[in-house]
Amino acid sequence: RHPRTHWCVLDWFHVGIRASAFKHGQSREAILHAVRRHLAMDDIDDWLGERRVRLIGPNLAGHLLVVMATQKPNRLVVFHAQPLKPGRSRKGARHDN
Repeated sequence: RHPRTHWCVLDWFHVGIRASAFKHGQSREAILHAVRRHLAMDDIDDWLGERRVRLIGPNLAGHLLVVMATQKPNRLVVFHAQPLKPGRSRKGARHDN
């Protein structure tokens, strides 16, 4: 069983991981790896005043994950992480690299 929220400091902001992010079997390390090395990021919407974003990045084995999180200045809280399904579009994704 996972604690309610995990916190980790990455290069540019704090990252928290809610227990709900582990629902699809991804480890804390795999989620942080995907966030740190994301290939694309796009805005989903604003929810209760918080900006929600989707990141696509590799887990430790190199398989792509879809990570969804709320974002505030210097803080990202991951609430969902699952493998990217084959054939899914990243239409509208912002490429950072």
